[in-house]
Amino acid sequence: MTPSELSQRLADQAETTAQHLVPSGKRKGQHWVAANINGGEGDSFKICLQGNKAGVWKDFADSKPGGDLLDLWAVLRCGEDIGKAIVEVKDYLGVKDERYAFTEPHRKPSKPVDMPEKAKEATVVLSWFKKRGISELTVKAFHVYEEPGVIIFPYEREGKTWMLKYRGSKKKFWTSSDPHKILFGWQALPKDCREVTLTEGECDAMAYHEQMIPAMSIPYGAGNQGKLDWIENEYEHLQRFDTIYISMDMDDAGVVTINQLVDRLGRHRCRIVTLPHKDANESHMAGVNLIDCIHASTTLDPKELRPASDYIEDVTREFYPVDEAQIGMTLPWSKVDKVRIRPGETSIWTGINSHGKSLLLDHVMVASIPQCDKWCVASMEMMPGKHLKRVYRQAMGLADLNHDMITDTNDYLSGHLWLFDVRGTAKSKRILEVFEYARRRYGITQFVVDSLAKCGFAEDDYNGQKHFVDKLTDFGKEHSCHVHLVAHARKSDNESHAPGKMDVKGTGALTDMVDNVFSVWRNKPKEEKIGKLMRHDGTMPAIPDDLNTKADAVVSVEKQRNGEWEGKIALWFDHDSQQYLQFQDNPARMYVEQPKKPHSAH
Repeated sequence: MTPSELSQRLADQAETTAQHLVPSGKRKGQHWVAANINGGEGDSFKICLQGNKAGVWKDFADSKPGGDLLDLWAVLRCGEDIGKAIVEVKDYLGVKDERYAFTEPHRKPSKPVDMPEKAKEATVVLSWFKKRGISELTVKAFHVYEEPGVIIFPYEREGKTWMLKYRGSKKKFWTSSDPHKILFGWQALPKDCREVTLTEGECDAMAYHEQMIPAMSIPYGAGNQGKLDWIENEYEHLQRFDTIYISMDMDDAGVVTINQLVDRLGRHRCRIVTLPHKDANESHMAGVNLIDCIHASTTLDPKELRPASDYIEDVTREFYPVDEAQIGMTLPWSKVDKVRIRPGETSIWTGINSHGKSLLLDHVMVASIPQCDKWCVASMEMMPGKHLKRVYRQAMGLADLNHDMITDTNDYLSGHLWLFDVRGTAKSKRILEVFEYARRRYGITQFVVDSLAKCGFAEDDYNGQKHFVDKLTDFGKEHSCHVHLVAHARKSDNESHAPGKMDVKGTGALTDMVDNVFSVWRNKPKEEKIGKLMRHDGTMPAIPDDLNTKADAVVSVEKQRNGEWEGKIALWFDHDSQQYLQFQDNPARMYVEQPKKPHSAH
């Protein structure tokens, strides 16, 4: 809930809130009045109780501008700290923050960092800042330090330093080890500000501050999606702002980052700042009044409304086609290079019950991590511990893992895997809410719903299922991520044949709506024949070649809308690692990088 929404909630009960905040006041007509902001006899201080201005207050005996009831709460109860006021008002109103039940491999808790012993408050570097139009007062407001030949920018929040960024000669940058990535500039923000400008560099934020505009800098440069992981550490803290102005550098990388930030922070409160020079600091040095740029900022238009010039790349591809089949994430098996998991698409994974569709999808997930994909898995049919046990086996390529191996696998998965921690039936609306939160906060690129049968629909609620899948496909397109939906196949007389796309349980419209359909079939006839070879003493004779060479599982690519290839992928199952191998004699792969130190024993 935004600060403005909280303020409106207070305004809806303006008289009750006024009595709570200024109990010594009294009602007079349409206002709650008192001598001054702290109460007492008189009527110089007024709170409007009705109409469009309900909740607006002003102390006419004071030069302060007044504000709404959230501002008043901050002034009277929280030392003008709007962040603290938001927390207290939520408690007062009974508003509960969303707390999503994600689980992920355990990360070590971040710890504050200490300033180096040789560091001291900036003095020598003040002349460097002065050349950039940044005063000593601003340098001190941001708590900038220095070492010989080095500027130190402390990334602080709530009185603690979480990261140090160093600037040496020739624009060489580095950070303190194992940084907890946050925004630069919390220490310089006014306590009562409800708007902030995000910049691409520390000096840009300091330039805005010079012109009395609250601003903070992202920790790394623009243009790289992998450098936006600071958002997950700042997501709750940024909820205090009604408006976030995004002021990146005026280059292609800045445009890329603007779109990523708007997607993650919320289109409803982001405004884009256009500068007349390369960045805010250069504009400030050139004498530009930055508040004019803020006032001229624009929202990003709805994606449905676009000028024809936006489509020049699409037109160019029509004249000079690009091989769409080569876009997206690859599968773990190199022999099927014509299959891709593309952003903006939705896939159905179907199969007969217990034929391994979820297990195979886990293998796809584990193998994709070196491609920097992030996954959120809503597995409503397995406990997280049991689910992760088989994921760990697939990642390490072994049946049994000692403690060091478990730790190494945890490190491999950390930052790449989240679980939507719900068992049983989850409501489809809640799944989409959590997915959107995960996409915005953590930048997750792959989402798994396992399975459609656990999303809260009756078996014959075909319209409900169709509507949900329609929402999933819209979600994938809007956020340029991939959605994987596990859907059971209809029951058949036997399991000797793999189901096709027409066999997906539910309405036949489901497979029409999605981009890809994969069918997973386990070769149970082979398993039964091998089982019959077992001797009475429990030993197994050599398996005949004509049986052994048959695949253990087959993945049928039943549909690939943006790829030309459809067909069958024969795979062999390794029981120890739970991996699906592309050839009979392939060993299981160890995806986790082997540690430099030897593993300890069990």
